[in-house]
Amino acid sequence: THNASPLFRAYSAANGDHYYTTDFSEMMNALDVHGYEYQGPAGHVLSSKRERTSLLYSAYSHSAMDHFYTISQDDMDSAIKDGTYVSDGTAAYVYATSICGSIPFYRLYNPELQDNLYTTNTTERDDAMDNGYTFVEIACYILPDFYVD
Repeated sequence: THNASPLFRAYSAANGDHYYTTDFSEMMNALDVHGYEYQGPAGHVLSSKRERTSLLYSAYSHSAMDHFYTISQDDMDSAIKDGTYVSDGTAAYVYATSICGSIPFYRLYNPELQDNLYTTNTTERDDAMDNGYTFVEIACYILPDFYVD
């Protein structure tokens, strides 16, 4: 078994923030308490370490009301060190390269909204780039949303 879990995705129009979690109760809290709107699974991620997987670190900025995800310990340390973000720990295990049928998890950033957007959808990526977001990187690779363990 791959121990794959859905990576739930939600958006807060009030905060201009995209939020991702594998924890269903955390997602329900974001919806019920914090006013996020559920957008479905972004894809699937692994809940335990497998060969050639990397940790997906999670952080949150209270001032920007933004969630940040990365597989780079250096990027996470830098975001926390400058005081912008606080660590939320780790979100899941993901792939650093495209293997096992994984797909790119694109990271885009909108400086006006101070929002990191992550998506596997190339149309959404391109639309976001037409609307103030800049392509930053492929943050990692995740399993497609139709993945069945």
